[in-house]
Amino acid sequence: MKHLFSETIEITNLDQAKRLVRESTDGLLKLFNYSPACMSLTTLGKRTYVKVNERFIEKLGFTEEEIIGFTSTEIGILDKEESDKVATLFKEKGRLQNDIVVCKAKGGKEVHTVSSIEKIEFNGEFYLLSSFLDITKIIEQQYLIEKQKQVIEEQKALVEKAYAQLQEKNKEVMDSIYYAKRIQAALITSEKYIESVFNRLMKNK
Repeated sequence: MKHLFSETIEITNLDQAKRLVRESTDGLLKLFNYSPACMSLTTLGKRTYVKVNERFIEKLGFTEEEIIGFTSTEIGILDKEESDKVATLFKEKGRLQNDIVVCKAKGGKEVHTVSSIEKIEFNGEFYLLSSFLDITKIIEQQYLIEKQKQVIEEQKALVEKAYAQLQEKNKEVMDSIYYAKRIQAALITSEKYIESVFNRLMKNK
């Protein structure tokens, strides 16, 4: 009877543990599926996609059938250079945390992201849990701001050049006026001298 009671407790504890695991798994899946961030689960080794959430599909435009079972480079989400960069960052830090990664949506449009990748254990297997937020509009706005700053700097340089040219022209004009005044003064002096000489000649007649 004691042995039977012990087995009953063990079975009850096992059932409770399974229920807790199931509830925990269901909760995690809900968080995964309805997260506002784009999320994916890939195998640790080959890094093939196992699961992606709805936001991931909406943002990149690929169907689930085009994603599951393939790697990001096979699909075209990451080119080789970006994939190598991500792999290097993960190897160096053991994770990605708010790093800039450039993805490509279906059709080739670039999607600039802030990405995080963590290694997790799920049902006795290790996976990579990835999430990213699209910051393309922010990058585009920064680019426009930089272009506007460049235009302002170019216009400023043109204004400064025009001002310098105006100053040079003003100097030339002032020099010309000064030179003209000197000539005028010289002519007036000559005229008076000639007049005085002429007057003396007339008196001597």
